Amino acid sequence: ERYAFGGRRQPTDQSVSSTQAGLRYHRQQRGTDHTGDGTVPLFSSVAPEDGTTAAGVFHAARHSGLQRNDLLLDQVIDKVNGVDLGATLAPPYELALDLPDVTPAGFDVPLTVSADLRDLRLHASVKDPDGAPLDAHIPVRPDGRGSYSATLQLPPGTWDIEVETVAVAPPARVGDVLIVSNVGGSDLDPSDLKDGVTAKMGIDATAKPRLDSFTPKHSVPKDVLERLDLKDFVPSTWLAPKDGKR
Repeated sequence: ERYAFGGRRQPTDQSVSSTQAGLRYHRQQRGTDHTGDGTVPLFSSVAPEDGTTAAGVFHAARHSGLQRNDLLLDQVIDKVNGVDLGATLAPPYELALDLPDVTPAGFDVPLTVSADLRDLRLHASVKDPDGAPLDAHIPVRPDGRGSYSATLQLPPGTWDIEVETVAVAPPARVGDVLIVSNVGGSDLDPSDLKDGVTAKMGIDATAKPRLDSFTPKHSVPKDVLERLDLKDFVPSTWLAPKDGKR
């Protein structure tokens, strides 16, 4: 990265004009006095590609005194010794979560977390897709080798499961979505392995805040419907009259 440091508020020549008497220097540029450090105008203290002087750090100091200006030197040191925010603000520990994507209803759900440290305190929480809590502060116990585990018992549905460290700031978190299957469904569902048993999940399809911002209701064009003949797609016995009805 590039940083610019300079002086300001000092009388500084900023432009020049040619007269019959010779060159004449002016302490303004296009009618404005931008000041500078007495040698370098403020606008010349930064690189042209910076676009504005906001890229520079300026103090009320003369050119020859910049290298001895304590305030300016403090800011130079701050730039050189910048704190790495990734190392400072990011969670100090990383967690890996092992969780089945789908589990049958009525069965225990094994939850396993691995981490670099062996003595972390971990809790798991379970929420529905809308954020309503089902269970919180479930202890995830260590085995002393960097692995942590818990056993969950969940009702049918879709659940957000998150594990986070306790008493660590900022906390480290890891989460996943689990679908509990083998619940009552519809006999007409072709994906059922056995009649009426399926997996369920919920989707919030509420049109908010106004319906006119959503795709209008779809329909089949009338001319397409008129060209269709059900006999081309289903057995004729299905279309045979029954009790006077088709």
